[in-house]
Amino acid sequence: MEPLVGPTQKLHLQTRKPSLASLRRVSRIRRIRTERFEKLPAFHSPFNSCPTMSLRNPELLAPRALSLLRIVSAFLLIQHGSAKLLGFPHVAYFDNLQLVSLLGVAGILELAGGALLLIGLFTRPVAFVLSGELAFAYFIGHASKGFFFAPSLNQGDAAVLFSFVFLFIAAAGAGPWSIDARRRVEGAGHPAPSAA
Repeated sequence: MEPLVGPTQKLHLQTRKPSLASLRRVSRIRRIRTERFEKLPAFHSPFNSCPTMSLRNPELLAPRALSLLRIVSAFLLIQHGSAKLLGFPHVAYFDNLQLVSLLGVAGILELAGGALLLIGLFTRPVAFVLSGELAFAYFIGHASKGFFFAPSLNQGDAAVLFSFVFLFIAAAGAGPWSIDARRRVEGAGHPAPSAA
């Protein structure tokens, strides 16, 4: 016995093959869209050497993630240096800090080195020096409190993490969003991309 369906419902149950005219129409629309897309100017910016970036293309995403890691880490390190030298953000432990002391020199390195890393200038040597400074900060200021292999117990986890992040940046470089990358492009004889 056949199910009870009306004439309009029977039409939906049947599968229709597309006509040759409709296939030609779809093909023509696709061709026109492709031609219009190819005529569009490519997106160029000083920070973008390729037109598109997506999660499916890690070759484009990884260098930009490296730049973001460098920028955020440098911004956080600048806050440590400014707390020591400028008193902002205020940390009571750093009141009356002498510039000619271990903490004073650490503050100078963190503030100046963090600023250079933030803009991406002399990134590899600066990151290497800061990595060493933060390793010393852990061994001198935190590991001496005990719990050598447990930095979270001696409040040295930030120093350890910064040290290894900056060691990675010293090995990997600044990434595309940096003055170093721009200098490298200009030094190779290529004109720098314009901002317009």
